[in-house]
Amino acid sequence: MKIQQVLLSPRVGGAESLASALSAAWSSDGIENEICYIDQDNKRPRSRWARIRRVRQATRTFAPDVIVAHTALPNIYARIGSSKHLPKVIVLHSSAYDYDHKSLRLAERILQSRTQHVIGVGHKQIEEYNRRFGARVPTSIIPNGVRSDLPRRRSVENDQLRVITLARIAAVKNPKLWQDVAERLNSMSEVDLAWWGPVADENMERMVRDHQLSSRPGRFAGSTDDPGTVLSEASILFHPSDRESHGLSIIEAACVGLPVVCSDVVASVLPEELNVETFSVGNAEEAVEALQRVIGDYETYSGAAMRQAQKVREMFGIEKCAQTYITACEAAIASMA
Repeated sequence: MKIQQVLLSPRVGGAESLASALSAAWSSDGIENEICYIDQDNKRPRSRWARIRRVRQATRTFAPDVIVAHTALPNIYARIGSSKHLPKVIVLHSSAYDYDHKSLRLAERILQSRTQHVIGVGHKQIEEYNRRFGARVPTSIIPNGVRSDLPRRRSVENDQLRVITLARIAAVKNPKLWQDVAERLNSMSEVDLAWWGPVADENMERMVRDHQLSSRPGRFAGSTDDPGTVLSEASILFHPSDRESHGLSIIEAACVGLPVVCSDVVASVLPEELNVETFSVGNAEEAVEALQRVIGDYETYSGAAMRQAQKVREMFGIEKCAQTYITACEAAIASMA
């Protein structure tokens, strides 16, 4: 089987991390695959026709047996730009309601006949899809898998507490809450609060620049190609986002053995087995209180997180995830026979 994954651009995000991990897992099992980016970078998007031509050229060159397209726009262009006889699996990642947009609803209704399987990384995506478009296309829920090479924390270290956020700097991740928490926490505790991740757009670039120029507490540390090391050197993962589809960075942090603090809404889509401290969405005061609870009894929280890490790895290993994707791809191919 030859699998071609289609993504928007080589940025850092949950969909891109999953695609990279799936590619590595499939390659280790001898499955030929490649990733096609319809935009070569995140700064200069191609025109619509250029994106279609990019998909057409890539599929003709690689000649896959099945396409796996990730997120709303690649899901559209993968089906428009490739042969109608090529099986296609689309993957829904967004924590937002993509199909609230009239243009995306119209595109999906038109392209559904070219769709052999729909995957959601959580229940919410599939529930929305079926509510909008019915159950004509087979669906699966496949939580994002985590890489097997993530390091493990083996000891509780409390010399300097490092509270990190690992995510794209985007409005949906609520950087305003993070800034408020940084200021409140700075006046109470000696902690290093850092946000690791790429900047999503010009508005966020301006916010980061203003934050740095004003010397406010907390630091935007930039993007990283080695999230495992960032997590292993941290003390606590603080996830300020209002909502998530699956929360890959939270799962990765749990696999490393980090205590996690996130909103109650984000916690509601996480597995029940994950023990996290929560706060009400958008409530900086409660977020600081949750962080203070973990900081105040860090040895207990950290020990529990390290003991839980192996179980989380077994639940969300990329090998299991990759095999489940193969099953969906085989079903998509069989449906075209």
